[in-house]
Amino acid sequence: MSRRKYPLDVVGACKWYHLILFRSLFFSFVRQMWPLIDILVRSKYTYKSLDPDRKEKKFFKGPRYNMMKNLWAALQFLTILPLGQPVDFPGYRMVTYFPVAGLFIGLLLALIDVAFQHIFPSSIVSLIDVVFLAVVTGALHLDGLADTADGLFSHRSRGEIMGIMKDSRVGTMGVLALIFVLGIKWACISSLYEHRACYLIMIPAYARGAFTIAIHRLNYIRPEGGTALEFFAGKRSILSLGWLLAPVALSLFLGFKGILLNGVFIGIVVLVLLYYKKRLEGITGDMLGALGEVTEAGLFLFASSGVCGI
Repeated sequence: MSRRKYPLDVVGACKWYHLILFRSLFFSFVRQMWPLIDILVRSKYTYKSLDPDRKEKKFFKGPRYNMMKNLWAALQFLTILPLGQPVDFPGYRMVTYFPVAGLFIGLLLALIDVAFQHIFPSSIVSLIDVVFLAVVTGALHLDGLADTADGLFSHRSRGEIMGIMKDSRVGTMGVLALIFVLGIKWACISSLYEHRACYLIMIPAYARGAFTIAIHRLNYIRPEGGTALEFFAGKRSILSLGWLLAPVALSLFLGFKGILLNGVFIGIVVLVLLYYKKRLEGITGDMLGALGEVTEAGLFLFASSGVCGI
């Protein structure tokens, strides 16, 4: 007696459920981003030529516009993408949107990965992915990683460590840190097959979310100031971590391994911040960049592992 074949099995139903859920999340995201899309499509010269008083309307003064402006500033700070004229640097107000900027970077990374999969083998595509992650940020975080490694692993006093990190020259420990982190990323991305696009989208968002947590928990310790000083100038609230829920929500598509991924993320960030606290009792802009790179490499390492046989 042959087994009865159902037109839609359980696996198929789960796939359709995920597709419908992803579609609803996508259209919800587009609705939230529409003011930003409107700003992109219409230049300031168009506003002046068609309606000089349009900027005085309520749309351009509402909280949603302020949110889009801060997100736009975060994208301009964290990437070298041609995003038009620089907006006012809002400092701590744009820190909240770092995870969203990371999602945008991850989405571009996944699109590039899919496009080149049809041309090159997986190892070459993975190398292109690593190069893109470095180039799209202007190697800002990698520079911070090298400076931090030179300083923290020099076994000097706090004052000497700060001086070493400020030095633009790269030492042996900085070069080794760059080789290790970039090598781990390339090897791990090369071994990703299942849920590859999902990891490529999420992990850059987690890495930028680590910036938000560090700014919320630690104090800025460079007395003469620096690029990251304004991030610590405002009132820090737990609400500033709200957009971290975006990559966390995406991780649920991975099932139990997604839950473990969040645990690994928390573990990496906590350990690095505790180390920063112990060594220097605070953080600098270079150390923020190093945190992001270490978090990214660590999460790719976990994603490529065979934990739980997944």
